[in-house]
Amino acid sequence: MNGDSNCEARRLDANDLAILGSFYSKLVNPPADLNPTMMIAWRDALNLHLTIREGILYVVAFWNGMPTLWGPPVGDNPSCADFQYGLDLIRTIADAGARPSVLYVWKEYNLWPWLLNGGPYHVSFQRNEYLYSVDVLARLNTPQLRKKRQERNRFERRFTPTVLPYDQALAGECIDLLERWTRYRRQAVPSEFVPKFEMEAQVCRDALAGGLKMQGVVVRVAGLVEAFSLGVRHASRCFNCLFEKTNYQIPGASAFVFSELARVLSGEYDKINAGGDWAVPYLATAKLSWRPSRIAQAFEVTEAANDPRPIPKRPSDGLSL
Repeated sequence: MNGDSNCEARRLDANDLAILGSFYSKLVNPPADLNPTMMIAWRDALNLHLTIREGILYVVAFWNGMPTLWGPPVGDNPSCADFQYGLDLIRTIADAGARPSVLYVWKEYNLWPWLLNGGPYHVSFQRNEYLYSVDVLARLNTPQLRKKRQERNRFERRFTPTVLPYDQALAGECIDLLERWTRYRRQAVPSEFVPKFEMEAQVCRDALAGGLKMQGVVVRVAGLVEAFSLGVRHASRCFNCLFEKTNYQIPGASAFVFSELARVLSGEYDKINAGGDWAVPYLATAKLSWRPSRIAQAFEVTEAANDPRPIPKRPSDGLSL
């Protein structure tokens, strides 16, 4: 730990939203998973911890049973030394022989050129995430979105929905829809993706029940909540759609609620970031069907396989989790 035996990481909690915001709000086009509210929502599922050292924030996650940095070190001009410190931080808590990694590194990150061309690191593709034009989604007036427009219009004519801005008072009804959605969708999810499916459903449930502050739309049909699309601000004039659930037994509900979200956001936002597809084929297909205006990429960084640095044993002091 470079002699810094007093560095301790603590569990992330809801009161850390402002701290995360003070670091991540300054970033240019960060991945959706580095949104402060997103991280608060996922803090228990990912066992997120944070530590701040010399003005630089490090977030540790336990992903697929292994500790990793959930995003690169951020702060005012993080240095190459700060990046290496983050890897060393993970090294102290990983099993002996494990090679530390950093997730959600993106091309606008200020150390990207060095990581790609100068540092002793291996950069590999991690995932795609999907961004959409708010104006296009609100209007659905392009030839490529003709089917979505027809679905939305049929839904509106048939069900005469009521659209409400999301408020915490609606959380209970949204949870009721989530439970119906979970029971229905679980039957169709391939077995290898069930753990991810269950995790995402639990995170959504906790966010609603825990009063996580979000913006979005809730759609009622005949007095019953049948769709919601919720999220938060993300970077400059971009909205991060965190959770969207619909009654799949009502045709056109998905087309209506996502387009309606965009209509409500018009003027305040230019883009909607719907996050990644978790390498799940049916999620990728669904996100592509909305014709994203941009597909952004996130990368994983590990130390190069031929890096001569020895991997030390876990210390008896230093980082405390």
